[in-house]
Amino acid sequence: MNISHLRYAVEVEKTGSITRAAENLYMGQPNLSKAIKELENSVGLTLFSRTYHGVSPTAQGKIFLDQAREVLSKIQEMESLYQNRGEAVTFSVCIPRASYASYGIERFINRLKKYQGFSIDIQ
Repeated sequence: MNISHLRYAVEVEKTGSITRAAENLYMGQPNLSKAIKELENSVGLTLFSRTYHGVSPTAQGKIFLDQAREVLSKIQEMESLYQNRGEAVTFSVCIPRASYASYGIERFINRLKKYQGFSIDIQ
């Protein structure tokens, strides 16, 4: 089981159709069907009952899909916490002990305060 399989199963439940879910996920219907089958085999459950009118979750599938939505929600929370960490700009400068340099750096930092994602190292 992997995260993608959970996302696929939740999308299939949402749309009620493997074909429509495949379109929403920008993938082929046979590949999505195979992924759902792999997920069902890995957990040992039949998640969906298949009919000519689409698919619907089985009783056990509903419980599994509720838990899958919780897992995906937690993953999304974690990703949003750490998503912007790599985008910080680091500015390092070494200045002499002179008042004009200190005042200049101070003015520079005050201008940067309105921007987020900066790390400044002054020596």
